[in-house]
Amino acid sequence: MQNQYYNLEAESAVLGALLINNDIFDEVNDIIKPEHFYAYEYQEVYKLIATIISKGQKAEVITVSQLAALNEKLKNIINVKYLTDIITSIPNFDSARDYAEIIKDNYIRRELVELLNNTSSNLTTFDNAIDAIKSIEVDIFQLAEHYFVGNSVKSFGDSLELALHTATTAKQHNGISGIATHFKDLDTHLGGLQKSDLIVVAGRPAMGKTALVTNIAYNVAGMDDSNAVLFFSLEMSAEQLASRILAQETSITSDALRKGLFSDNDFSKLAAAVSTLKSKPLFIDDSPILTVSELRSKARRFKRNNNLGLIVIDYLQLMSSNRKNDNRIVELSEITRGLKAVAKELNVPVIALSQLSRAVEAREDKKPVLSDLRESGTIEQDADVVAFIYREEYYMQRGEPIVPPNEDKTKNDAWQKWFSKLQKVQNLATLMLAKNRHGATTNINLRFNAKFTKFEDLDKVHSPH
Repeated sequence: MQNQYYNLEAESAVLGALLINNDIFDEVNDIIKPEHFYAYEYQEVYKLIATIISKGQKAEVITVSQLAALNEKLKNIINVKYLTDIITSIPNFDSARDYAEIIKDNYIRRELVELLNNTSSNLTTFDNAIDAIKSIEVDIFQLAEHYFVGNSVKSFGDSLELALHTATTAKQHNGISGIATHFKDLDTHLGGLQKSDLIVVAGRPAMGKTALVTNIAYNVAGMDDSNAVLFFSLEMSAEQLASRILAQETSITSDALRKGLFSDNDFSKLAAAVSTLKSKPLFIDDSPILTVSELRSKARRFKRNNNLGLIVIDYLQLMSSNRKNDNRIVELSEITRGLKAVAKELNVPVIALSQLSRAVEAREDKKPVLSDLRESGTIEQDADVVAFIYREEYYMQRGEPIVPPNEDKTKNDAWQKWFSKLQKVQNLATLMLAKNRHGATTNINLRFNAKFTKFEDLDKVHSPH
């Protein structure tokens, strides 16, 4: 079956065109390599042409046949007559690039058939079907990467046009050149979420990472040009995320929703909210196991049918790399590099949540710093933006002074001092932009309503000193 995937006419046409006009070599070589040719002789002719051109010489019938004559295996095959016949067979000189695309497509098809045949014959070597699927997935992902390698070089003029378009968009949208999060200060500092950016939001447990990205996903979905959001939730189910959003929009706690502790009036409010929210282009994938190649495949399929504006992943450490690795740091590095590649390929921002190591808890100052990411692969290098969520209130609550049972707390100096500090940071959160490839780093103050897991812009009246 494999042998049906070749086109000798296309292969001959590309070689003939190159022998007549060496100027098209670079254009063709961006698409195909010698191994892409099905015919062994054609592979060798292409190699000879490439060798001669790389030396700055003219690759034509005479020079190619002379070089072939120096090789014992080729001298009786590739001669003047053989090369002349190739030239006379060219159907259309101007279509060399199109023929090169045909050659590459057939090569990919042959490789795919071989991959599937090998997997089929080796199925018994896998412990279970899932391992077999993962193995196929990795190989296909690599094959797809091979297919999409092309000419990524852009002229400076084209790049300038893109830069001007970005600047014009920002001017027309009050400084927002990307996708607005609708958190005012965050949008001001980032200019919105930029296409092809990998944005890592990190923090210790209970800081509100999921709540923040859920708020952003909800704000983005459908707001600008009907942007659809694809949310990969590896920790929470789709129903749990939906409950959170319902709680935020109706001011009925998730706990009350889960236990049915709401009034008839609240039920009417819920029904109205569901009716409004269900048209939001927010899509949740709650698969508990996810690799970068799986995410890429799902996102590509999704983008074909939707105006994909944002991808969210909750969270990095729950993902698996395409290949098993005993070194988790190396594995996480592969994941973050893969996510950055997905952001660039699909031209959408990708927000990925990340846990921080317990080392933060051992310090007196619990505010995260970039070095806290160093045990998590290459996140710091791969990410365009790194933001830490920090809530001092959480740590203050855990540090409540112990007051003897027979003593009035309000008259205890230590407790009073602690309570006074707690009031100043109550419901406050800091989003620390520790890395920002597009501008300055800064701290952004937000209000966090733990009851409804909701972040909001902090009004200036209640802004911390």
